[in-house]
Amino acid sequence: MSTELSYASGPADTGLLGITIGDMLDAAVARYSANEALVARHQGIRWTYAEFGSRVDELARALMALGVAKGERVGIWSTNRAEWTLTQFATSKLGAILVNVNPSYQASELEYALNQSGCRYLVLTDVFKTTNYNQILESIAPEITTGVPGALKLARVPQLEVVITLGSPRKGMLSWIDVLARAGEVSADALAQRQRELSFEDPINIQYTSGTTGFPKGATLSHHNILNNGYFVARLMNFSHKDRLVIPVPLYHCFGMVMGNLGCITHGATMIYPDPELDEAGNYLQAHVPFEIPNSLSTDERLRWFAFDNVAGTERVFFVFTREPLSGIPIDDELVALCRDSKDRCPVRPSSEVWASVQKHLQEPLKTDKTQEFGKAQTSTEQAATSRGLGLAKDDPQPSVVMMASSPRSTLVATLDLIHK
Repeated sequence: MSTELSYASGPADTGLLGITIGDMLDAAVARYSANEALVARHQGIRWTYAEFGSRVDELARALMALGVAKGERVGIWSTNRAEWTLTQFATSKLGAILVNVNPSYQASELEYALNQSGCRYLVLTDVFKTTNYNQILESIAPEITTGVPGALKLARVPQLEVVITLGSPRKGMLSWIDVLARAGEVSADALAQRQRELSFEDPINIQYTSGTTGFPKGATLSHHNILNNGYFVARLMNFSHKDRLVIPVPLYHCFGMVMGNLGCITHGATMIYPDPELDEAGNYLQAHVPFEIPNSLSTDERLRWFAFDNVAGTERVFFVFTREPLSGIPIDDELVALCRDSKDRCPVRPSSEVWASVQKHLQEPLKTDKTQEFGKAQTSTEQAATSRGLGLAKDDPQPSVVMMASSPRSTLVATLDLIHK
């Protein structure tokens, strides 16, 4: 006699989603194909849902070619970046269990998590600030440097056989590019068949507690758990395909990869990753300032690209970019004239119609400050990261950013000196 699980739920106006994460992504790709799915400014990435879905399928087929089976553990040890999210959704299509490894882990914590979860595969970044992930991993598994990529034999983490680096090629590790090159070995039909074999009740993710009272404790979560979590949180916030969500919190835990990523894809919204090397002020620039404005937008829509409601209904912030050195930035009416008349000195600027609309918001005479009153001073690392985000080439002039904020009470113009390294 066979038995099947049954579900009981209380009254609700919307039922739980009874599909897998991979099927949910496919539905979003079909419905919102032209919408932007993922923006990672520090990587120069802007992918529509169609592009994102295609890249997820490519990685899923590549992982199948590597031998990733349903139920096997695939660890991800990295800061926020596009590859993290590709791995999240690719493993969900394969039925492999994604193991979120905290990027702040040191050697003992990493060793524990890999062994406790039973990771056979590990995707890792190389360096972030002062942390060298390769060196930490090799400190507990020195055999990697002399091992065969894809067939490692490691004494202290015996279940780990495959290490995939997101950085430069390294002995004993497969590169991300090499892995993607194997996608052609598996057909789209084979991936679709694997996906059809999955159930939304299957385990798909392991997340670890902070470990403040002992070793971290792993929680095994199903498609059903985390997909509905993300969906209903975003639904209660009235999310739609028109929304764009900045996700500065780490993807390795629930806030980032569930409420952030899954909340977005269940509604066709856009996931935006700020540069993890930037401070709060720098991320503010990266997250809310567009650098290419679609010509297809109306004047009102283009104006909104130049505005961000820092305090809803009371304050708007406008940004103008110039190539002028900091000491040469004009003030007051001269600044307005510069951005109105000089394309060479102010190459990224609003159209005349949008600039006219911007000026209407300036109800009082301009007050000028060049002491970085708006936002805190950046470190040299943060300044370099901001310059990367602006898309500057190494031989470009040193840039400055003029930030104009207007409110019914006052107007502030501040300049941030960005040093390109």
